[in-house]
Amino acid sequence: MIPKRLRFTTRLFDKAFRRSQRIGMGMFSFLVSDDSRTSHMSVVVGKKISKSAVTRNRLRRQMYEILRTDLAPKIKNKNIICLYKGPEKLQNGAEFKSVIQRLLQKLFPRKNSHE
Repeated sequence: MIPKRLRFTTRLFDKAFRRSQRIGMGMFSFLVSDDSRTSHMSVVVGKKISKSAVTRNRLRRQMYEILRTDLAPKIKNKNIICLYKGPEKLQNGAEFKSVIQRLLQKLFPRKNSHE
């Protein structure tokens, strides 16, 4: 689970949801907004994915762990909401990790060394 300081409050979640830029990547949509104080992260898995709360929570926990280890140390002052719209099972964590890497490339593009 991500640390409490990185979690959203309900009020902050609603505010970030309204003011975010949407980045779509296959089965995932990321809502990204700037925050002047600190970063916050959230994962949303809707009931359309699975009617079973156990399944939705398992998916959410898997994604939170990858966000905590791969994304949290690299972002500063960004609010990120991950919306999962894929199949009921996440095939493997490596797929989500590659999506996180592409997200980081979009958020922080590297300048060409030729310029």
